[in-house]
Amino acid sequence: MIVGWPSKPGRLEAWLRIMRALSRIGKITLITRLNWAHEPGQQQRIDIWWGGLEHNGDMMLLLAHLLRLNPEWEGARLTIRSIASNDEEQGFQSQGLEALLPEVRIRADTEIITRQDDETIADIIRRHSAQADIVFLGLQDPPPGSEAEYALRMQELASGLKTTVFVRNASAFAGRLISS
Repeated sequence: MIVGWPSKPGRLEAWLRIMRALSRIGKITLITRLNWAHEPGQQQRIDIWWGGLEHNGDMMLLLAHLLRLNPEWEGARLTIRSIASNDEEQGFQSQGLEALLPEVRIRADTEIITRQDDETIADIIRRHSAQADIVFLGLQDPPPGSEAEYALRMQELASGLKTTVFVRNASAFAGRLISS
């Protein structure tokens, strides 16, 4: 199911409750915040933020690949970004992504950012993806009763970005389409 970013407060929380029900029946959910600001003649840029915990990465990568099949997006630069907590984790994540891309035959750059103690994830995402035309971020099913808090987190993550697509991969092949 694909839904747009709601303009009324509380609607995002409702979508998150609906997403939880859709996940139980194996349906994928996309919540899209459109903020189109692409300048004609400028190379498009697509960023995927790969967390690796909810198995959303394969769906985000597939969606970005399908977008680049459109003639208007075929030259778009695709970057898969991830956040590591230390240098060891950064090396591990880098090796995993570098091994993945040739296997799935998708052309993309990778960047693993080591998070500093005083940085928030939202700050890192804004710093690295503010100029991207489309940013893919993963979604998880928030526990019942925490939808309001999770909706605020989503708003924080999307602020300062152009078009943002939140992806919840709940299909039968979640995490199995491509191995990591």
